[in-house]
Amino acid sequence: MKFGGEYRRAVLDVFYDTNKRGSFTWDGSAGPWRADPAASPQERSMADFLAMITTANNGANITRGQLQRDYRQNSIDGWVHDNFQVNRRLNLNFGVRYTFLGILNDIDKTITNFLPGRGFVTPGRDIDRLFPNDFNNFAPRFGFAYQPFGTGKTVVRGSWGLFYDTPPLNFIVANTSPGNGSAAGVHANPGGPDPVFNINLTGTATQIVPGQAIFGTAAPRPPFGAYGINQDFRTPYVQNYNLNIQQQLGNGTIFQTGYVASTGRKLSLLRNVNAPIPGTTGDLQSRRPFNSAFPTIAAINMLESIANSQYHSWQSSIRVTRWKGLMVNGNYTWSRQMDNGTDVRNNLPANSYDLRREYGPGTIDLAHIFTGYVAYDLPKFTARMKPLLQGWQFGSLFQATTGPPMDLTAGVNRSNSFDNRDRVDVIGSPVVGVQEPNIPGGARRYFNAANFALPTLGSFGNIGRNALRGPGFAATDFSILKRTAITERIRTEFRVEIFNLFNHANFANPGTSFNAASSFGLITNTRNGSTAPGLGQGEPRNIQLALKLIW
Repeated sequence: MKFGGEYRRAVLDVFYDTNKRGSFTWDGSAGPWRADPAASPQERSMADFLAMITTANNGANITRGQLQRDYRQNSIDGWVHDNFQVNRRLNLNFGVRYTFLGILNDIDKTITNFLPGRGFVTPGRDIDRLFPNDFNNFAPRFGFAYQPFGTGKTVVRGSWGLFYDTPPLNFIVANTSPGNGSAAGVHANPGGPDPVFNINLTGTATQIVPGQAIFGTAAPRPPFGAYGINQDFRTPYVQNYNLNIQQQLGNGTIFQTGYVASTGRKLSLLRNVNAPIPGTTGDLQSRRPFNSAFPTIAAINMLESIANSQYHSWQSSIRVTRWKGLMVNGNYTWSRQMDNGTDVRNNLPANSYDLRREYGPGTIDLAHIFTGYVAYDLPKFTARMKPLLQGWQFGSLFQATTGPPMDLTAGVNRSNSFDNRDRVDVIGSPVVGVQEPNIPGGARRYFNAANFALPTLGSFGNIGRNALRGPGFAATDFSILKRTAITERIRTEFRVEIFNLFNHANFANPGTSFNAASSFGLITNTRNGSTAPGLGQGEPRNIQLALKLIW
C-alpha cells in the first residue's frame, strides 16, 4: 500500500497593464467608400485609417484603472494506491486521489465578480468567495495486466482513471481578452472598491478628431465591458481509458496495438452572456439581455464549466532493440478529437446562445500520425584502423501527419453580436475551380475563395467550426554519428545532421479570414510560421555539424 499527499500555497503578486494605451481598428466598414466595389478591402481599410474613422465593431477600446492585484490560493491533494498480484498471470492496481483546489482570493479584497442577478460583487465583502468550493473531486483509477497464455510473450493491459485539472490563473483573473470588449478578468471589472474600466466604443463608427478626447475625460464613457465566473463553476476533469495487447515477436521485437481514449467534462468555456440576441428587433443595446438592469454594460464574458471533449484513437507501435546493431521504432495513431472549445482564453463561440454548433474537430485534432526512427551501428569489419573505421552510426527520424483543422471566419461583424467570431457561408465546393494566383513570392492557392461568401446580416455563417483541413506535414531527418576514443576516459563524438532530407515543402494553414481578401485561401508561409525559409522542424533542408568532447 502506498499513500501520500501535498499542500501547495500560491503567492501571486501580479500586475497586468493590459490595453492601458488603447487599441484601434480600421477595417474599411465605416467610411462612405465601404460599399465601393472598385476598392479592395485593404484600400477601404486604409481610407478609414486616413480619415480616422474606426469601425463600429469594437473599433476603439482602452482600459483605465489600477490593475495591481495580490492573490493567494491554498490547495491540498491526497492519494492512496495498491498493487495486487492475483496470480502469476493477473496483476491489478487501483487507487484514489482527492483534490481540493482552494478558491483564488485577493488579500486586499479589490477584485469583483459579475453575477447576472446582482451585478458586481466583491469576494470577502459582498460574497464569501469568487465561486463556491468544489468538495467532490475524488479521482479513482484502476488498471490490470494479464498474461493469457502464461508464457510472458503476450500481455493484455487496460486501465481507466479520472483526473482533475487546475484552471490556469489567466482563465480566472487576468489577461483573458478574446477581443469583444469585455473586461480582461475579474481583476478588471468596472465595479467594487477599485474599479477598472474597459471602455469599448461599439455599435457606431467613431470619428477621431484632433484635440478631442476619444474616450472621455473626467469620467469614463460607457459602455463598459464586464467579466464573471458562474457560481456553478466546477473543477474540470478528464477520464482516460485504454485497452491494448502487447506481443513479443522475437528476440528484441515487440508489437503493441490498442484503443486509447479520453473524455473531458465540465471543461472551461468563455461565453458572452450579454451579446445582442439574434433575430430580434430594437436597437443594439436594447437587444442585450441585461440592458435594462445594467444599461452601461455591453459585453459580459462569463467563465463556465460547460464544455466537453472526446478523443478516440487506435494506436499501434513496433519496436526492435539491438538486432545486429539495428534499432527500429515505429508508431501509428488513427484518431479523432472533438470538442466545443479548445482555446478558452482567446476564443468565444460564434453564437454564445447556441453551443451545439460549436461542437466539431478540436484545434489539436490530427486524424493520422506516423512517427518513427531507425538507428544502425555499423559493424566492426576489421580490427585495423579503429579510429577511422569503427564507431559509426547512421540514423533517421521521420514524421508524417494529416493537416490540422481550419476555422473560416468572416473577419467582420455580420451577426451584430460583436464577438468577432462570425464564420462564412459556403456557396460551392472549396476544391472546385482552384487556380494558382499570379503573385510574386510564391503564394499558393489552397482552396477556392470564390466559393465562400459573407453571411447575411444577422447570421453567423453556415460553415461548421474547424470544418476544413489544412496541409499535411512530412519530414525525414538523417544523421551520421562518429565516436572516436582519444584515451580510456576521453572520446569525441562528431555528428552530421540533415533536417528534412528530401526537402519536402511543409506549408502552414492558408489565410482563414474572408475579410482579408488578399490572403484568404492563400498559403503564404511554412509550418513554423516564418515568412521566409528558416531553421526548424519542417523547414527547407538544412545541415548541422556538431562536435562533442566527452570525458
